[in-house]
Amino acid sequence: YENYQNDNLDIFAVPIDGSSAPIAITTDPAPDFSPSWGPDGRRIAFVSLRDGNAEIYITNLEDVTLTNITNTPDINEDHPTWSPDGRSIAYSANEPAAISETVYVQSIDDLNAAPQLIAIGRTPAWSPDGNSITYAVDSRQGNRTDLYAVTFGEANVPILIASLLSGATAPTWTLQPLPASLVNSGGLPLGNNTRRAPPPVGPSQPSASRPPPGGTPG
Repeated sequence: YENYQNDNLDIFAVPIDGSSAPIAITTDPAPDFSPSWGPDGRRIAFVSLRDGNAEIYITNLEDVTLTNITNTPDINEDHPTWSPDGRSIAYSANEPAAISETVYVQSIDDLNAAPQLIAIGRTPAWSPDGNSITYAVDSRQGNRTDLYAVTFGEANVPILIASLLSGATAPTWTLQPLPASLVNSGGLPLGNNTRRAPPPVGPSQPSASRPPPGGTPG
């Protein structure tokens, strides 16, 4: 995760079982953010401003080495995401004088290879099988965001998944269908749907099945 501490943005890791305190992954004076775990669990891709612009780095947790995989002083990259096989990283690039961001894929097996242009768009995400990439595209009018998917490695025409309200971002994939009850209901209502645990039942608190003194609350 990323966290702003001591006037700087850095990346940390913490065991989900809470067995130890968070461990700093980056400590550079420049901001580091947008971490993405590699499938092998030993590498993390992230965005860093340590070179004066937004570049994508990979840190290897085994030997604590850092590699700048974009190295483009005039371009700002963001939102790195690993392919399921760990051999490529998709990302967004904001190039000088460009109207929109662009999605690229960089081979991790051959960092000397030029990145592959995927499409105009931003915040890419790989399909679970690694065969496709989805991304968001903002309309020039600024009133709509479209989500597209395209087959990686082939000259296929992108498929429009959905046209959404402006500002939709960071799509993610699942191979599992949504629960029928959720689909049939039309989705969750807008607003706060957080389910909170009920307070403990004690001598001074009425149980959930018994109304408090004075009648049933409305």
